[in-house]
Amino acid sequence: MPGKRPLHQISPEAAANGSAKKSSYLLYKIANGPKTSVSTNMELKDDAFSWKTLCDLLDAKLHNVAKKDDLAALQTEIQQLRNENLVLKSAVLTLERKLESVDKSSRRTNVIVNGLKSQSSSDASTEFEGICRAKLKTTTKIATVRKMRNGRGFIFGFDSVRDTEAIIAARKALKGTKIFINRDLTENERQTRVKLANIAKTLEETDNQLKVRYTDFSVFVNDIHLSMHNNKMQVNDTKDAEFLKNIFEKANLAIEIVATGKKVNKKQLNTPQIMATPCSSSMISSQTTRVVNTRAEE
Repeated sequence: MPGKRPLHQISPEAAANGSAKKSSYLLYKIANGPKTSVSTNMELKDDAFSWKTLCDLLDAKLHNVAKKDDLAALQTEIQQLRNENLVLKSAVLTLERKLESVDKSSRRTNVIVNGLKSQSSSDASTEFEGICRAKLKTTTKIATVRKMRNGRGFIFGFDSVRDTEAIIAARKALKGTKIFINRDLTENERQTRVKLANIAKTLEETDNQLKVRYTDFSVFVNDIHLSMHNNKMQVNDTKDAEFLKNIFEKANLAIEIVATGKKVNKKQLNTPQIMATPCSSSMISSQTTRVVNTRAEE
């Protein structure tokens, strides 16, 4: 009986049609590959395409591949960086709030006056003192005065918040004189005031049956008090919140309304700072424009 043929002499047809074992067919592919030879005892020679060389090449390629432990360490480092980022964001927000508080506090004793005839600070101080005595009926003493950068008005400083509030409370006496007195607001306060003015205007135009009143930092709808915080409208009662949500939807106002559950301080509502007065579209428009222009390019 003739001996078995060497693996490299097995034809692919014979291996494919089952005359040789599947393993023999695979070894045939290796044996007939370029620069590959198979010995009769089925041991691969140690040449350029031997198992040892291929394994060495594979080990070299896989040497720099991240292992499971490496991936776990990387994920831990990423999580640490995320936590540090959150801490930094919180610190930045805290710092911004403190700066806003300091800025707001420094402006509380100031008022911005537009419409004076004077061009210099000294002349404006004299002119405004005369207006305070004759029109506003106050004897408050001006502590500081400086012209705004845009040249459209002056910033007057007083010794106390009480003096400032007295000026604000009496400013309605200047109606029709083209002289306007406004609070010295921070950038965030000015943006909030403009937003509230636009909301009041939109509500009034949507439903003229609504009783809308607008203040520096509040809107009243049918005597329901709304304030803005973090771009959300806050109301005290849950039922009022549901009622106002329907009104805002009809007016196409995409603003979230939340109920705080806090009672309104009626004494605070009667202070000059947030005294509510009935508003009209023309009045709101003029107030909005005035707020934008009073402090621009200060």
